[in-house]
Amino acid sequence: MTTLFNGRYRIIKALGSGGMGTVYLAENVSLGTKWAIKAIDKKASKNYDLLAEPNILKKLNHPALPRIIDIEEDDNFLYIIEDYIEGTPLDKQLQFKKRFDEGTVIEWAKQLCNVLLYLHNQKPNPIIYRDMKPSNIIVTPENVVKVIDFGIAREFKKESASDTSYMGTRGYAAPEQYGTSQTDARTDIYSLGVTLYHLLTGKSPNEPPYEFKPLRQVDKNFSEGIEYIVNKCVQNDPAKRYQNVAELLHDLENMYLFNSYYKKQKALEKVKFVIKGVLVAGFSALIYLGSTSLIAERVDMYNKLIDQGYQYLDLRQFNEAFGSFSKAIELDKSGENAYIGIASILLKQANYEECLSYMDEVEEKMPEIEDNAQYNYLKGTVYYEERDYEKAVTYLERACDADTSSILYLRDLAVCYAKVGDLSKARRILGQINRDGISDDVIDYIKGQVLLAEGDKEAAIESFKKVINSTGDEHLKKRSYLEISDIYKSMRHDDKIGFEALDKQIEILEQAVKDLKNEDDLIITEAMAEAYFTAKYYDLSIEKFKRLLELGYDRAYIYRNIAIIYQQTGEYEKAEEYLKKMMDKYPDNYQCYLQLAFLYLETESLKAEEERDYKKVLEYYNLAVKFAPEGENTSDLLPLARKIEELKEKKWL
Repeated sequence: MTTLFNGRYRIIKALGSGGMGTVYLAENVSLGTKWAIKAIDKKASKNYDLLAEPNILKKLNHPALPRIIDIEEDDNFLYIIEDYIEGTPLDKQLQFKKRFDEGTVIEWAKQLCNVLLYLHNQKPNPIIYRDMKPSNIIVTPENVVKVIDFGIAREFKKESASDTSYMGTRGYAAPEQYGTSQTDARTDIYSLGVTLYHLLTGKSPNEPPYEFKPLRQVDKNFSEGIEYIVNKCVQNDPAKRYQNVAELLHDLENMYLFNSYYKKQKALEKVKFVIKGVLVAGFSALIYLGSTSLIAERVDMYNKLIDQGYQYLDLRQFNEAFGSFSKAIELDKSGENAYIGIASILLKQANYEECLSYMDEVEEKMPEIEDNAQYNYLKGTVYYEERDYEKAVTYLERACDADTSSILYLRDLAVCYAKVGDLSKARRILGQINRDGISDDVIDYIKGQVLLAEGDKEAAIESFKKVINSTGDEHLKKRSYLEISDIYKSMRHDDKIGFEALDKQIEILEQAVKDLKNEDDLIITEAMAEAYFTAKYYDLSIEKFKRLLELGYDRAYIYRNIAIIYQQTGEYEKAEEYLKKMMDKYPDNYQCYLQLAFLYLETESLKAEEERDYKKVLEYYNLAVKFAPEGENTSDLLPLARKIEELKEKKWL
């Protein structure tokens, strides 16, 4: 097919095909506008009403729906010319992203509800879409949802006892689409629920275990609200679903109603109301209505501040995130989520000691937080990042005890078991996760940790690479990159493969920067700076170290390493500049004075003998001794002490 309709349209490419025909992207040769042309094979579609889609769409005018522009036909094909919608169908995006975050899916769900409301409110007969699924949803670059393919949509007619045909997509179609009853608005609600489940979890309804587990059993990080909403949508009995889309949209727009804190406060207020009712029944009713409204407003504001805080945190806007969580604490000092949010900021900044200190302070003020699963998981994660795996096990076990359904907690506990050499417990969790049909990326990650603990580094690397290639979880992907980097780093000490291992470490870290969404991840950047430094790629190393400082990752050793690089490349003034900065920020750090002493020792030795003055060397050596943990016996200071003795023997000092 090269041109159609007397040369009016030039076919650019095929967009997709199916059993009934092919969809092409075409250009109007006169106007230069792009259109989608559906070429429907009449023979292959002889059992279907080929004009059903155009007959429905020509009545509609909604920004989320394609417009029918023209219809043509010949002996073999029916051609439907309609709007071309730019974007990638969500089923294609799922192949790469695996799953979408809850906030994004909720926004799309609201838009889809508005489309369904429009269809279901058509006069004289509502239109039932009947084919909601990821492949029929396109999200434009502006994040606007478009719904395509009305091939099996139908009008709902009260006088009809059943549909004229039993069509739908297996897995997404509601049970009644395969029965003898008539489909209605609740049919679309079921398909929308299945679609939301697929987008949130990455699990297709056509893959084992062929069931819709409660979302928080898949991932405890899902909100109570989205779990309730999706579960209600996918009930087999239409009577147990939302009875109309307006009800569903209301719940999506009022997610706080499902929050445990809101429920607790509302229940408490009901108790107060009953007590007041015994005293002054009529007046207390007014108080109750007003106070319930105020509680709802406070809870809504608290939840908005928490959500806002995590949004800022995702954008690495740490000051703004801290501000939001602090305001939430002012609103409700007993709410645990805000304290956990502040600890999350410190974790993301890699301020591990400060994070642990803060969490200890919180425990003193509110001991009940020690029963919070998320709190224990966060503390276990901090110890994991500190490589204190024994303590990490303690807190991750508490997290798993408090929440037995979280795969995330189980995964990291299995990893820590492997790290401490308790392989039997790690394998037991791996077996449990296998039986539960959890995604392969989690299984491969734990396998990689077990293989690493067993000493099979090559097999562990392959397992972590499988995770990188399959997962949609950015954190899991980052951890896999870092595990491979650490393995290569451990191999650098081997005389036979040391240089090759260093090259491979740099290669995998550079791949991580290109692959991960956050190209400025602190831990990845720190690992790259160290690897470049070891490889003597000084320009690249200093660039990464300086980037860490720009990102707020202020550490004494970074200033020292920058100074060492400048010293090794003969840029002594810059080396002195960074050591002075280190001294200002970390005046009790003896290594600052030690490095300054070595710097002045080198710069004075480059001068003519009559111009040399080693007084600064002795001055900074004495300061290093003052702040060193073991004074002049500190091992780092011994080489410098010997140099000073030599200078004294030669009468330079």
